[in-house]
Amino acid sequence: MMSAKLASEELKPDGFFEIPDATALKKLIMDRSVRIIYGVGPKTAEALQGAGIIAVRDILDNKQAVIAALGNHGRQIVALADGIDDRRVTPYYEAETKSISREQTFQQDITDFSYLKDALLLLAKELSLKVRLDGVFARTVTLKVKYANMKQITRSKSGDAINQARDIYNIAASMLDTVEKRPIRLVGIGLSGFAESDYKQMTMDDMDSQSGGQRKEALDRTLLELQRRYGGEVIKTGNEIIAEKRFKAEDTRR
Repeated sequence: MMSAKLASEELKPDGFFEIPDATALKKLIMDRSVRIIYGVGPKTAEALQGAGIIAVRDILDNKQAVIAALGNHGRQIVALADGIDDRRVTPYYEAETKSISREQTFQQDITDFSYLKDALLLLAKELSLKVRLDGVFARTVTLKVKYANMKQITRSKSGDAINQARDIYNIAASMLDTVEKRPIRLVGIGLSGFAESDYKQMTMDDMDSQSGGQRKEALDRTLLELQRRYGGEVIKTGNEIIAEKRFKAEDTRR
């Protein structure tokens, strides 16, 4: 199943890529981030990195260390890194997914809305990477807020098809500015209305800036390939770094 997913993503959107056997799979992923392995999320990756295991090659060179650190989950990760995956392939079509979302629940009620926007920034980055790797765009952004009394509200805005973190964040943050300023326990962002392109009616200004847009698209493709190979954390904006540091500092104080 993992090899099928990797093959389907390797030459998106129009290419064809084949991984014939376990040896070919290992060769493909050997020097990529451990995040390429199915089931290795941020927390698992952090645990592995603490043991000096950064790339898939490190998993294979330190199998017992992985198993000792993660138990049965570690055994599964070692097997996948070795190209062994007996799970059935389940066909997946992006059109069947009506929405995707990410949320952040806080241990204490939050009244600092700038801190909430830091959370939205990091959620937007995670969602952006997901839809960009899937090769799709979203026309609707939904903000979810849960107050300290557990009352939940949502706000949605539809418009041009987008998949960049800054666009997702800007829309979500602008909607956050409109909600009642009371203690908040959870914020989340959802994306829906998926499209395979960001086509929109071009204006004269758009035509004038088209060459610049093409350069930007080329840069974005390069950055996406780096994230696909080495994980989403390989590239961070200055604002994302600041938000992450603030989160860690706040968690320490609490």
